Amino acid sequence: YSEFQRQEGRLTLPSSVLKNHLSEQLAKSTELVSIQPDTLIYYTQESFNKYPVAISGEISSAKQYEIGNIEITPDSVWVFGSTTATDTMTAIFTENVSRTEIRDSISFDVDLQKRQGLRYSVEKVNVKVPVTPYTEKSFELEIKGMGFPAAYALKALPSKAKVVFNVNILQIDSIQPSDFEVGIMYGDIYGNKSERVALTLLKHPEAVRDIRIIPKEVEYILEYR
Repeated sequence: YSEFQRQEGRLTLPSSVLKNHLSEQLAKSTELVSIQPDTLIYYTQESFNKYPVAISGEISSAKQYEIGNIEITPDSVWVFGSTTATDTMTAIFTENVSRTEIRDSISFDVDLQKRQGLRYSVEKVNVKVPVTPYTEKSFELEIKGMGFPAAYALKALPSKAKVVFNVNILQIDSIQPSDFEVGIMYGDIYGNKSERVALTLLKHPEAVRDIRIIPKEVEYILEYR
């Protein structure tokens, strides 16, 4: 380093030096014709650290499909460079990715974004995107009254409503009717002059989406006990 170091912490190895070192490793009957590139430049006095890899761009699924946990391999890389170039870094980003309307799990390689003055332990990473379909499911539930004074009894007509929702096919067996509640809020009836009232979804699991209540509203009778 002391022999070839230049300004700004750089070390330059010209082709003449490279040829001598490489020739020593070759058989005597071998002739070294050329070296490309003819000059190598290294950065000395570098800092180095490991940073997580982040995807730049868009990865999205088609309707009725869900993307699981995206896996990046390796998920972090060693970065070498001057302290000035690395002291504000928090992650290494990939080149722009555009994968939309995905219906099947995919795997692809993508290059890391190059930044002047930095070297990475790898130049590209592998991205695996698991995709699973959603399916529709429904339950028929009793309509409950919520927040009613003890002196009143609610009678909904009809007494049951259907909850229709979409759920990941891998989670469909774990979703049960007890995970949902549909009801009528006393606040929606109080002062209501209509004979019909809207139903409210009182409880639902986080794993489902696109929830619909059928019917949206029902007739009711409020009885004084």
